[in-house]
Amino acid sequence: MKRRLILAGSVLGGTSSFALIIWWVGGGKIWGLLARLGLVGFLALFADVALMIGGWLLSWIILLRAYGLRTPWQTVVRARLAGYAVSYLTPFSFVGGEPVAVYLLVKETGEPTDKLIAVVTVAKFLEGLTLLFFLYLGSFYMLFRGQLPSALGWVLLGSDLLLGLAMALGAYDFWANRLWGTRITIWLSGRLVGRLLPAAAAGWVRQVEEEIHQAFHHHWRATLQAGLVSFAGTIFLYLRPQVFFYFSERLVFSLTQLALIFALTLVLTTLFWITPAGLGVFEGGQIGIFALFGLSADKAVAFSLALKPLELFFVALGLSFLLRLGARRLWRAWAGYTQLPQDGPGGNEAN
Repeated sequence: MKRRLILAGSVLGGTSSFALIIWWVGGGKIWGLLARLGLVGFLALFADVALMIGGWLLSWIILLRAYGLRTPWQTVVRARLAGYAVSYLTPFSFVGGEPVAVYLLVKETGEPTDKLIAVVTVAKFLEGLTLLFFLYLGSFYMLFRGQLPSALGWVLLGSDLLLGLAMALGAYDFWANRLWGTRITIWLSGRLVGRLLPAAAAGWVRQVEEEIHQAFHHHWRATLQAGLVSFAGTIFLYLRPQVFFYFSERLVFSLTQLALIFALTLVLTTLFWITPAGLGVFEGGQIGIFALFGLSADKAVAFSLALKPLELFFVALGLSFLLRLGARRLWRAWAGYTQLPQDGPGGNEAN
């Protein structure tokens, strides 16, 4: 009940904020700017979004092949788009859809759950590294140019430190096989019992962590290839403002300006994506971000609205795959449901 109330409040708040922004900016102005984008500009923006998602898809396929999981590419597409749809529509940007993706892969292929979770986790980690690269690039530009207000600059730098620390700890854990996830599960096992944390959870988590460790040792070449492909996909995410504003305004940003836009947008979507599809929050944030470059609110909102139907196209594809699961199974998957084996391998203690 509490989850439903939070979700309803999020939808209501996002819809209200979005409507107020459109009213304040002026729907006529926004529509005029969208019309100036033109068919060629619209297709270029669609290609940009498609190539971004395609890069992340290919990264998954490379990792699956490295683990010896001969998953049909059609199945990978369905699982990846389903996860993308859930992450996009729920109030948690970039995360939330992974359990759904794993659930679909297990259901359609019958491959080992631990290996599939390892693949999805490594792919997500690689995506995080590429996002962090562009975040740091934008932050360095801000530091040297002093373009941001001091308060916003501190928020950006704090995000840099927290995300960088998290990624560094994750990389060390995966590479050195420290099994921190297993240790945390063992610590929690005495405090959470029953459905929240089955008795076999620690052994199961350990098996997943050891599979992830393989990606950085036995499968390191494939992991490197997947990382480069994921990086290429993220470049198209980085270029989205340039594609839109070139065709609508004939405006060209510098690489460092694009990096700063990317960095601020990443902070916005990571920390403040509290409504489904970022409705209202994303538009309001873009107004502030593009104001730093002398662009008016109507142009910032037009950029956001130009992306919405393109992203929702892929979200709709993902939802069509999810509907085959049925409403009850979909809810359980979104909530992070994963059926753990009753007898975990390898015991309950980490080395």
